[in-house]
Amino acid sequence: GRTLRTTSSVLRSTPPPRSRKPSPRAAVEPVAAPEPPEAVAPEPTAAELLAQANELRRAGAYQEASERYRELQGRYAGSREALVSRVTLGRLLLERLGDAPGALELFDGYLAATPDGTLAEEAWVGRALALQRLGRTQDERAAWTTLLSRFPGSAHAERARQRLGEMVGAEP
Repeated sequence: GRTLRTTSSVLRSTPPPRSRKPSPRAAVEPVAAPEPPEAVAPEPTAAELLAQANELRRAGAYQEASERYRELQGRYAGSREALVSRVTLGRLLLERLGDAPGALELFDGYLAATPDGTLAEEAWVGRALALQRLGRTQDERAAWTTLLSRFPGSAHAERARQRLGEMVGAEP
């Protein structure tokens, strides 16, 4: 009997079992971290888009270059790069892709935004050439005349004078 009694007293002195909540010190089973979302490349900057478009144009990928210039103009409409790309894309549309109306719109857009911009001379030449392709002789004449008055020392001055002379000779 004594053993039982001792056992019984030992059992009574043992605190009742606690609920099995994990203690902060208990080893926690590692939980798999959620999968990171697919890595998304950062959006290219205006300068990067312009460089990509220029590279495509130089490589002869004219349609792809045109799309990249348009992307630049859409994403970064007010940027210096988007403004410059109007003249470059205008030339590409006029000379390589046969889109004189689209080119004219771009040249006019550049000239409206920055009439004294660094590419204004090129924009006036592009405007005159686009108007020539469209058969808009009076507007073409005005564009060449404006080029000569605003940029008398232009590398395009001789071409402008020659074209104006041809237009006078062609009049009835």
